[in-house]
Amino acid sequence: MKHVLFAILSAMLLCTTAFADEYPTVTFGSYEQDGDPENGPEPIEWLIVDENDDACLYVAKDGFENIPYNEEKAEISWKESGVREWMNGTFLDTSFTEAERERILLTTNTNEAKTVHDNVLWRLRTPGRTKGHAVVVLTTGEYDYCGLNVSYDLACIRPAMWVKK
Repeated sequence: MKHVLFAILSAMLLCTTAFADEYPTVTFGSYEQDGDPENGPEPIEWLIVDENDDACLYVAKDGFENIPYNEEKAEISWKESGVREWMNGTFLDTSFTEAERERILLTTNTNEAKTVHDNVLWRLRTPGRTKGHAVVVLTTGEYDYCGLNVSYDLACIRPAMWVKK
């Protein structure tokens, strides 16, 4: 099975903040977002925050799923985290058609990326003050470099991925 290396955007610089309305948007895939499963999943809106000749970097416009970075408090890397497993499993399988999954590129992640904020607290994949914490973006767009305990579900996630044009 093809595994996609989704990224939760990593912090590069504290002053690198931007508002969502500064980026073009696209819909791609669908996911239950309005709390009413009877009407089916809603289209996912993505911000296009970077692009090259072949692909665009999509970041979910809105945060969803306040899930912990990891179910248990532990010193854990992004590679071993529960949220990465969820994104590469449940989220990938339920949100995208086979044709859409074919467009999502396998990616090797680093901790450098552009960052987008909104009025939500959201997680990054960057380790915090210990391996038991992960950096978060505050509602102001600033970073909490100490991070949030990986077992807390207080912050939403905003998946990011490179998608073929």
